[in-house]
Amino acid sequence: MKLSYTWNNQTYSTADSDRFDPEQKEAVETAVSVLGTTFKIHPKSIWYLLQYGWSQSLQDAYAQTRAKAIKDGENIEDAVLASLEKRVHSIRDGLLSASGGGGRDPVRSTGLAMLKSFVQSKGRSLPKDKDKLKAMLDKFIELNREKIDQEIASRKRNNGPEADLDDLEME
Repeated sequence: MKLSYTWNNQTYSTADSDRFDPEQKEAVETAVSVLGTTFKIHPKSIWYLLQYGWSQSLQDAYAQTRAKAIKDGENIEDAVLASLEKRVHSIRDGLLSASGGGGRDPVRSTGLAMLKSFVQSKGRSLPKDKDKLKAMLDKFIELNREKIDQEIASRKRNNGPEADLDDLEME
């Protein structure tokens, strides 16, 4: 089995052929079986997740790049093709990880919360433009990194007990 994704009549796949030689087939089936047993997931579901992850990762690369190309007036097809090639390369070379994408950067998220509070204390609001906001946040982090790190550490120390249903009513 190969993992594949098609965009604009071009297929991005993990192999040139769907066929494994007998030794490869046995190794792959064993690996999938071990993963299924370890995670208590049926082997067919492991195959599904592999294909879904491959396709979704490339779809994400396409969507992000397409939106940026439209905004910046770039050639969409060239930008998307370059992005897809880069993503395939990154997956094949192990440059991506499960925690690498979609994870929250505590410095940026804490910095953004602190920046919002700071700006509101001055009777102002954050810019709506994403590029302006990013530039402002980058500068805020540069100027206040030590305080942001202290806030992150404080939040880690001050995590109290979990809330329960009795804690939901506001006074």
